[in-house]
Amino acid sequence: DCREDWRSNAQLIRERAGFEASLDLGDQLWLTRAFIGAPIVFVRTEEQAAALRDAPVREQWADAYYAVVARHDEFGYLSRDDITIHVDSRENFETTFEGNWMYYFK
Repeated sequence: DCREDWRSNAQLIRERAGFEASLDLGDQLWLTRAFIGAPIVFVRTEEQAAALRDAPVREQWADAYYAVVARHDEFGYLSRDDITIHVDSRENFETTFEGNWMYYFK
């Protein structure tokens, strides 16, 4: 049923918003964006991104994201080991990729 699919997608969007809030980055967070797979956490500056890239908190973020998507994985396709959260910056996105998502995900 299309309405059920719509409700499921709407629920996933709300849960992803909750995931963003759980990152606990405050004003550092610019956005999260996913093309295929786990989201990329974008902070505002490259300095902030560098500090987070090797931080153990990324494992906690992956656990939180897996908890969100696992509820929607009706075939058991995903495992926690499949989830890696990458960190990038708005600064890098705008400088290297001219602020263009097509260039970024190409």
